[in-house]
Amino acid sequence: MSWVSKGFLWISLCSFSFVLAIIIYVIFYFWMIPPTFYRMPMFFDFSSPYPVAVVSLPWKKFRYMNQLDGSLHLCFRESPRNMHIGMLKFTLEIWDNNDTIVYSRFRPTVLRYKDDLETKMETLTLFVFSLFGWTKRQQCQDLILLEYKETSDGFLRRCKDDLTVKVWINKADVEVYQSELLLKTRLRGIRHNMKHYKWTFSWICITSIWFWLFSVLFGCTLYLIG
Repeated sequence: MSWVSKGFLWISLCSFSFVLAIIIYVIFYFWMIPPTFYRMPMFFDFSSPYPVAVVSLPWKKFRYMNQLDGSLHLCFRESPRNMHIGMLKFTLEIWDNNDTIVYSRFRPTVLRYKDDLETKMETLTLFVFSLFGWTKRQQCQDLILLEYKETSDGFLRRCKDDLTVKVWINKADVEVYQSELLLKTRLRGIRHNMKHYKWTFSWICITSIWFWLFSVLFGCTLYLIG
């Protein structure tokens, strides 16, 4: 075999093993790293004196998580009832399968008051958009009901079954356009390193896989042509 053929073979093995190493690591990365952001619609039951919304947190999604951060995204209708309803209180409770509360937190909120002049000016300004349904008279707020520092005691790791999240409102006459529970989680262990030190970790892993693949392919090639 000439030196040209040997050089071409060496470059081909290097290129093929490097591309294969990247593909293997990408597949491994997406298999190891679960989604860390979840958006869950909340539907309140207003038939009770204290409206409640219930959503389930599957344990399989959170078993690799270390800490949890969550906020309740709410959009209130700018109606006379809402504008004069006063202070609201939203309570979040996390229950396990034994009907035990493992976490509880409440947050107060109030809609920004608008006087009659401001309301009339907005009505005139946004009349065309409101006529065609392009805009809504609403106020949106984000209430932080879960914080990393408050959930860092490891209760997620102690839970072995699905969790249930309940959100309560202290007043039944409030009008809500939309409500969503936004959850952001932190990984732990090797998954944390793969997520937060992505480029360093990927470079080390791809280089290691590439060296191993190249050694195996080069050895097999020498054996076959020898």
